[in-house]
Amino acid sequence: MFTSVKYYGNILVMKRVKYFICPACKEKSFIEMRKEYDGFTVAAEKQVCALCGYEFKEEEQIEYVKEKQLFNDDEKENKFCRDCRYYVVHPWTQKCTLTNKEVTALDTCPRFVRR
Repeated sequence: MFTSVKYYGNILVMKRVKYFICPACKEKSFIEMRKEYDGFTVAAEKQVCALCGYEFKEEEQIEYVKEKQLFNDDEKENKFCRDCRYYVVHPWTQKCTLTNKEVTALDTCPRFVRR
């Protein structure tokens, strides 16, 4: 039997990955699915730690770590310039009419006023 190993370098950026603390290496890692082949057919599919290769048993529960969110789900708490009354988009620049400074859509300001 041969074992295939997939490397998830660019897929991690595109997909939301659930992380956990591995019981073997005690590091924050993610689950990797390894397929064992018998010829050209898949004989078994196992869950392993992507860092150390610890193989989880089927009945073993995996406790995932809760990740911090980069942006809030609640739109009322986001205070980005793009949602401010003083934000103006011009073909060559983006400005704050309150400060007359050049800003970007994801800048924040303590004097934010929602549109």
